[in-house]
This record gives sequence, C-alpha cells and structure tokens, in this order.
Amino acid sequence: MNNVRKNLFNRYDFLRLRFPTSINDIVKFKRRNNVSVSVFGLRESFVSNKKKYTVYPIKVADPGREDHTDLLCLSTPVPLSYHYCWISNIEQLVRKQLTKHQHPIYICKKRFTYKYSMELLSQYKLLCSLVSKDSFLASFPDERYLKFKNHHTAIKHNYVIYAQFEAYLEQTHGNSEHPASAYRRHISNSYAYLLVTDDPEFKMTEPKLNRGEEAHIKFLDDIITLVERISRSYNDKEGKNNHDI
Repeated sequence: MNNVRKNLFNRYDFLRLRFPTSINDIVKFKRRNNVSVSVFGLRESFVSNKKKYTVYPIKVADPGREDHTDLLCLSTPVPLSYHYCWISNIEQLVRKQLTKHQHPIYICKKRFTYKYSMELLSQYKLLCSLVSKDSFLASFPDERYLKFKNHHTAIKHNYVIYAQFEAYLEQTHGNSEHPASAYRRHISNSYAYLLVTDDPEFKMTEPKLNRGEEAHIKFLDDIITLVERISRSYNDKEGKNNHDI
C-alpha cells in the first residue's frame, strides 16, 4: 500500500462501505467522517453523429465544510459497477459545455448556472440556497408565497401530491437565423414529492427523493404507480362499504 493510500485509510473511516460503492454509501461515508462530497455524472449523447459527453450534477453537498471533495461517477448498468474520479477543478471540467467565452467563470454546482465574478455568484447562491433546502418544504419569505385565503370555499381532497424538480442547464447550438430561439436546455436531474393524506396506508412522513438521469420519466413512473395503488385501495374500500350497506 503506497503512502497516499495509507494516509487516506488512516484519516477516514471506511468501515461499512460496500463495493461497488453507490451514491447512498457516499452519504453514509460523509456522516461518519464529517466531510462533504459532491458527485457528478457523465451523460453520453450524439450530436451530428458525433459522440458527446456532458457532465451533470447528481448529489451536490451544501457548502461550508473545509474537507470537501468533488467526484465524477462513471457507472455501468450490466454488470453494475461504479468508478469515481477526483475532480480537481469543476469549472475547467464543465466550462466548454456552458459557454464559449474565454473569461473565467464561477459556477453554481447545483444547477450549473455560471457568473463572471465570485461576488455575482455569491449573490446568486443566496437565492439558490433559499429554494434548495428540501425544495418545496423550504422557508420562503412571506412575500414569495401565493396564498389561498378563502378556506371556507375549499373542497377537501383525500390525497394531495406536492412535487418539485431540479434541473441543470445544457448549452445548445442556437439557430443564428432565429436569435430569440432557445440556447440552453433544462435537463431534469432530480425530483421530490410528498403525498399529504389522512389515509394511514399512504401517509408519508418525509418526501421521496430521486436523483439521476431521466428524472422526469422516473417521476411519471412513480406517480402513475402511486395513483394506481391509491385507486385500487379506494375502490376496494368503496366496494366493501357498499357491500356492508
């Protein structure tokens, strides 16, 4: 074992860390070692019959920890395996997919929004952190809420789902003939939802969170499955009540 690896094993607690190491295992590692780790993925696509790779955020840690590491996760589905590479400079890694300008950029790792000064980025992060903590459960200032006041006219619903998406920005090849056309594409990379109900069978105590590629497709699968379960349960209860009558 070389000195670098020996120092790492002496410095951190790797117990109960499974291999191949999943994203959830990294979360456990962070808790046991009081460190922060952000994980980014690599998406493969084809543009004009040319293979293209795009970096996207998977799990981004909140700032504040002195001991912080950025990792690039390379995975294969069959057989399932994970390989992590250390990212020494995230700005240099992703700047080509964000902008063609040569000026230094400072990026928000959660959404890949970038600014040309640290001061502007700090101002943006204040807003970003405001809407990122548990997303729809965040504590917004009162003036940011749309409120419904006429509760006496409301009709109670037995099941209500609150959902939130997060996305990062991907540069696109704009149409020079139509400069007003889109030049960035929002790519969904995570979602969370919370089902609010008095039904003990489906009551959720915390939001369900999912991170990764094609988050919008997985979200639809989740919601459709949930709605079908609720529908079957509701019909069974209604049928039983009618039978008792």
